[in-house]
Amino acid sequence: MPVVCYQEGMSDSQSSIQFTKSGDVWVAYQVLGDGPVDVIFSIGWLSNFYGYMKHPASAAFFRKLAEKCRLILFDKRGTGMSDRDVGIATLEDRADDIRAILDAVGSQSCTVIGQSEGANIAAMFAATYPERTRSLILMSCTPCVAWKPDWQQGLRRAEFERYKSDLVENWGAPTDLSSLAPSIANDPRERALWQEMLMSSASPKSAEAMAQMWYQMDIRDILPTIHTPSLVLHRRNEKAIPLENARKVAELMPQGRLVELDGVDHIPWFGDTDSIITEIHQFLDQGEIAKPIEDRRLMTILATDVVGSSFHSREMGDSAWLNWTKKHFGDCRTLAAERGGKLVKTMGDGALLAFSGPSAATECAMRIQETLSDNTITLRMGIHTGECIIVDNDLSGVAINLAVRIMEVAEGGQVLVSSMVKDLSFGTKIDFAAHSRRELKGFDDEWVLFEAR
Repeated sequence: MPVVCYQEGMSDSQSSIQFTKSGDVWVAYQVLGDGPVDVIFSIGWLSNFYGYMKHPASAAFFRKLAEKCRLILFDKRGTGMSDRDVGIATLEDRADDIRAILDAVGSQSCTVIGQSEGANIAAMFAATYPERTRSLILMSCTPCVAWKPDWQQGLRRAEFERYKSDLVENWGAPTDLSSLAPSIANDPRERALWQEMLMSSASPKSAEAMAQMWYQMDIRDILPTIHTPSLVLHRRNEKAIPLENARKVAELMPQGRLVELDGVDHIPWFGDTDSIITEIHQFLDQGEIAKPIEDRRLMTILATDVVGSSFHSREMGDSAWLNWTKKHFGDCRTLAAERGGKLVKTMGDGALLAFSGPSAATECAMRIQETLSDNTITLRMGIHTGECIIVDNDLSGVAINLAVRIMEVAEGGQVLVSSMVKDLSFGTKIDFAAHSRRELKGFDDEWVLFEAR
């Protein structure tokens, strides 16, 4: 049940600020308009939508956008009016916040808009909850932030550390406007409003945490699993994120379409806003989107196996071994359900479990290991995140085969994960240590594996 409060001096249709629980975190949201299509907007980096609705440019942008839809604005956990002191949240937690808000407003299917850093959350939601994603719009975004050997246009660690240090030391100053909104960067009034927005959106500590999460994001492996119609909007000459990054985003999505717009501003409510609104409204007017026959979605697969099961069954005897396996699989089922996952099936002495996100799967693996801490029996486990096909309550797809192959590399007591699981698990309390780089049976490429501890 959402909690409601009101802003004075506004009409009832636009005045309610509401709160809903996502896990143990309160998330603030607001609904504008009453159009036929639901749209939820994930704003970049920091936000306080109460402040945005007082700012002339952003308020005009959102109200005009809401003319053809029911627009849902929200403050991401850690910012604005949502709970602040939440540390560094995982991407799956933040995507689940969208799910909680949609439940609160009674929306079964919506268009998800992600702007800048908010595009990571929008993409994760679309991949994880395809049945609730009518379409996807990504604005001024990049698929990866940090420099990597296969992403050399990214930001080097030393550059990021300097940026982060300057951000914290000068918190409260109207920073970054020269790259985020060059068209108004020298306007004293706009600089003052931007400073006010930053101060009301986050503390120095939470801003640092959000920046750290932003730097870790890499959604290149997520984008190919999104099969919903997707629109990528990017201004050709914006300074914050090069146009080539947006081209890569559209290229990676099966139904991605890039529209290049004139302008230099990264923030969408500055510059030529009419062209952005027009593109979005035209995209919303396409009508209902046909759903694919196969239920494809991004899932994290945990594969387990008992080490030396033949030896243990002989030592214990058939009856005792059967009782042990029943209890073990029961523990797996219970621990998975506590984290929103499920036991898909058993495979001999092993199990196959599925989760909506990687941190839930890894935490479950740790807990399963703990149930064996006083036992001579050990497990080996493998985890991978990828696209799965759901057919009659069963799963198929390459992601399952990969999780099993990774499990086969592990030794007793080890939980090995793919690099995708590691990259998407930033914000958890689990450490990932480099394990090996190797080829996996049935796969041509070399895979980088990590051990979860």
